[in-house]
Amino acid sequence: MGFGFGGWIAAEMAVRSTAQIQRLVLVDAVGIKVGGTTDRDIADTFIVGPEEVLRLTWHDPEAGKSVMKFPDASLPEPELIALLRNRQSAALFGWKPFMHNPKLRGRLYRIDVPALAIWGESDRVVVPAYGEAYAKAIPGARFEVILEAGHCPHLERPDAFLFAVMPFLKG
Repeated sequence: MGFGFGGWIAAEMAVRSTAQIQRLVLVDAVGIKVGGTTDRDIADTFIVGPEEVLRLTWHDPEAGKSVMKFPDASLPEPELIALLRNRQSAALFGWKPFMHNPKLRGRLYRIDVPALAIWGESDRVVVPAYGEAYAKAIPGARFEVILEAGHCPHLERPDAFLFAVMPFLKG
């Protein structure tokens, strides 16, 4: 199971070998190119401020304020360093090309285990149509939308998320 950037990593692992994977769950994953070369498939959260990041990632941005942390001087130093290093790593590994591997979409056909793509209905980082394209590229994959959730449906609507995931995991 991979979330966002972690979903990209999970998909990359699955296209290489599913020998150790029984089921694959991608949650609002990045990693593929859906539109044309000049189309923006993935919102660039590196260039906008915290308020816009909350708007892009949460169905209810006010609720997101209590969960999502942003680098600022009021944070304890270890927490601030961890946040900044996470952003640095995401930029390093996902910058060029931006948040995708140009070859991944064409390799998704290799995934031969049950797969589920779950998307928040209000995700504006990677919109649900992007998630549908992801699922369609994986043979037999299911696509489910979590209503009233953004880019992190597991945080915003944990009960609905579990309701979608658990039956799939149980087979």
